[in-house]
Amino acid sequence: MTKPSVTIAIPVYNSQATIEKVIDSLLNQTYKDFNLIISDNASTDKTEMICRKFLTRDKRISYIRQPKNKGHVFNFIFLSGKAEGKYFMWAASDDIYLPKFLSSCVNALKKDTKAKFAMTNCKILSRFSRIFNLKISSHPLSCIEIRDKEKRLLTYSELTDFSYKDNLIYSLWRKEFLQSVVKDLDEIYKNFDVRLHHINQYALYKAYGKYISSIHFLKYYPKFPPGHSLTPVIDLIRMIIFPIRKIIFYFKGNRKVNTKKIDDTFQQYLKNTKKVLAKVGAKENLTKKVILSIIQQQKNKN
Repeated sequence: MTKPSVTIAIPVYNSQATIEKVIDSLLNQTYKDFNLIISDNASTDKTEMICRKFLTRDKRISYIRQPKNKGHVFNFIFLSGKAEGKYFMWAASDDIYLPKFLSSCVNALKKDTKAKFAMTNCKILSRFSRIFNLKISSHPLSCIEIRDKEKRLLTYSELTDFSYKDNLIYSLWRKEFLQSVVKDLDEIYKNFDVRLHHINQYALYKAYGKYISSIHFLKYYPKFPPGHSLTPVIDLIRMIIFPIRKIIFYFKGNRKVNTKKIDDTFQQYLKNTKKVLAKVGAKENLTKKVILSIIQQQKNKN
C-alpha cells in the first residue's frame, strides 16, 4: 500500500466545541494525498465520540486515545513520531484550514527543495465577537525565507508575540527534518516539558522555509486576540476588575499569587533557550541578542 505524501496530526484535549469543524476543514483540502491522525489526551467531554464518528466517514483518519492526560507537549511529540508521509504538519484542535492550505505549502516545498518547511499567511479571529477579528498585513513570518541563518533567527526572535509568530509550529514540515529537530531537542531536555516554540527557534537556525502571502489559515481565539486595537480598553476593564477578583480570592483562601514561581519559570525558559542555541551551534553574540529580545518582550508584557 502506497504511503500518503502528507501526515496531518491533531493533538486534542476536551475540544468538543471545535474539533468537528477542524476535521471538516482538513477533509475539504484540495490536496487529497494525506492521512490524518488524532491523538486524544484522555478527554473527559464528547471529543472522543465526535472523532470516532469520522472514522467511518473517511479511511484516511485514525484515532488514538491516550490512557491519561500526559500534557500537550507529550501529545505533540508523540504525533511527530507517527508521521508516515514525506511531509508532516500539526493541526490545532480549534483552528480552521482553508481548502488550499495544503496544496499551497506542498507546491512551495516542491519548487524549492532546500526549504524545510512552509507556512501561509493567516487571519486572527475571535469566537467571542467579529469586532475582535484581525488581519495581519505586514507578513511577519516572511522572515523565514531569509537565507542568512543568523539574520533569520534574530529577525524572528525580535518579532513581538502580537505578530503571532508562534503559529510557525503549524507549518508543513519535511518529515525527516522535523524529526531530526525533535530528536536533538529531546537530547537537550531529557523529557523536560519543552516549550514548543523552541522547535521554531532551532529549526530557523538550521534551515529556511517558504512563506505564502495569501491567507489559508484561520487562527481562532476564544475571546480577545492579543494585540487588537481594543486591547487598551480591555486592559483598563481588567485593571478595574482585578482588585475585585483579588478580594474574592482572598476570602476564598487564595491569599497571594506566587510571583516567584512565575519568575523562576521564565528564568528556566531563558536557560533552556541558551541550551537550544548552543546545541544548534549559534554564536555567543547571537545568543545574547536573542535572549535580550525575549527579556524585552517580557518587560513589555508586564
